[in-house]
Amino acid sequence: MESSPDQAPPRRNRFGARFRMHGAAAFGRVHEARVRRRSGPLLVYARPHGDLARAGDTRLGLSVSRRCGHAVRRHRLKRLLREAFRTIRVDLPQGYDLLVVVHPHDPLPVAEYRRLLARAAEELDRRWRSIPKATGPTLPETPARETPETLGLPDHPDHPDHPDHPKRRDPPPA
Repeated sequence: MESSPDQAPPRRNRFGARFRMHGAAAFGRVHEARVRRRSGPLLVYARPHGDLARAGDTRLGLSVSRRCGHAVRRHRLKRLLREAFRTIRVDLPQGYDLLVVVHPHDPLPVAEYRRLLARAAEELDRRWRSIPKATGPTLPETPARETPETLGLPDHPDHPDHPDHPKRRDPPPA
């Protein structure tokens, strides 16, 4: 499909929301898997976010601490890493959440970040694929939220059987 002069060409290699990790729980799951590789000033954690046979898009999460410098410097590092990921994400192993922890360093060229990310992602993919299904580390299950319904309790505090009901008294210990 050709674009007319008044239309912008279709954008490829975008870094939309589906390519980003969202929320502390997603970061925590990747970190808890403890499959990581040091690549220059980057520590890259990886965890499949589904069955590797039916791989989806690889997603990126960034963790840049204050030890890396002031806000302007930290944001520059994030921009450079996002750009490196955006340009090579189609070449990376698919179906992973990648958490990149940045250690203090002077900013590198985008090409160097591309090389570091690609090398780390390939190595982490090999590690995950070499883990035997029965004996390898199991992925931590996402715990179900404990709600009154999941605990089999009434869900409203005004119900007499609810643990927070003001008139409820537990029997004295025997």
